[in-house]
Amino acid sequence: MNLLTYEEACEAIVGALPTPGTETVAEEDLAGRALAESVYAIRPVPPFTNSAVDGYAVGNEEDAEPGSALSVSGVSAAGDAPPPNIPRGAALRVFTGSPLPENVFGVAMQEDVAITGGGAILGEPVPTGHHVRRLGADFDAGELLLSPGVTLGPGNLALLASQGIVEARVFTRVRVTILTTGDELVPPSVKPKPWQQHDSNTLMLESQVRSAGAVIVSAMTEIDDRGAILDRIRAASEISAIVLVSGGASVGEHDHVASAAAELGQVILHGVSVKPGKPFLAGKVGDAILFGLPGNPASAFVCFEIFVREAIRRLGGHGRLALRWVPVCYLDSHSRSDRDVFVRCQSGLESGRLVARSVHEQGSFSVRSLGAADMLVRVPANVDHAVGDTRLGLLID
Repeated sequence: MNLLTYEEACEAIVGALPTPGTETVAEEDLAGRALAESVYAIRPVPPFTNSAVDGYAVGNEEDAEPGSALSVSGVSAAGDAPPPNIPRGAALRVFTGSPLPENVFGVAMQEDVAITGGGAILGEPVPTGHHVRRLGADFDAGELLLSPGVTLGPGNLALLASQGIVEARVFTRVRVTILTTGDELVPPSVKPKPWQQHDSNTLMLESQVRSAGAVIVSAMTEIDDRGAILDRIRAASEISAIVLVSGGASVGEHDHVASAAAELGQVILHGVSVKPGKPFLAGKVGDAILFGLPGNPASAFVCFEIFVREAIRRLGGHGRLALRWVPVCYLDSHSRSDRDVFVRCQSGLESGRLVARSVHEQGSFSVRSLGAADMLVRVPANVDHAVGDTRLGLLID
């Protein structure tokens, strides 16, 4: 098995990804999608000059001095049409969001105004523009608001809604089929025989796929039979953008994913110098990308996070990288390895520093560490690591 470096494997995967498709969808289906078009402002925000507080608006500098005794010329509330200009010696009663007149000088907060039988007396000076939200202060009509590749999260959805945009062109969601293989596996609902074990990978991968923003077409299990696996992969490749196979990725007599990929399409890479996850495989079957994950839970989990998640994001048109690497002080000792090691860790702040420590069993069979970890700390190959050395940590959900 010719092992690629982590960087070489990532580059090979990115180079094999097809151009993502696009579709126009309604506002209720936009959350989490990647925008496929530029969006320009249709109207300014704010769309009219309005008050930022409840209070009293004045129309000139002379009336803005403390101690000014002003008559109340009228009231403007949110939803009203813009009021006429404020006369000299008067104040306009306003509320948060109230339209303001063209000659507004500033707004005094109601806490700073004394109300008497004769009107309003300012207790504090009102600077020019005080508590005034000017027309177009955020942006003007015609400005570029969003570019292709932007993920439509809550903030960007609010931005679209502020423009009355009720549909947008986005990149299509990535369709994923999950195939978990292994003669020894039984569903979680079935009591296993002493030589069997529960299938923990399917549910884990379903959660990871959904968190990456993809759609699961199907999730199934299969015994270690080459013909059956071949048929499953062939069928899945016709309805999915990604076929995700767990188990059977190595080179043993019961490992059939590599030969199936070669027969149905092509193997892009097989074997990466990482731990866990050395047998990781990527290939193409028709228009679909095939990922072969090792069957051990920790290996499958790590390979998804360091390889598959980013592929899903890119195929979904997202411009921002899914992988979030941060410098971290790794507080465990670590022996030299001939492969990059991705350690399941818990992170936290200590004395203002981001630190990480490994959690539980780190073998590829481990399940407990997967739920406890919030970071994968990368210890590069052939490096002597001392306690407290700075490494890169990958934040995981």
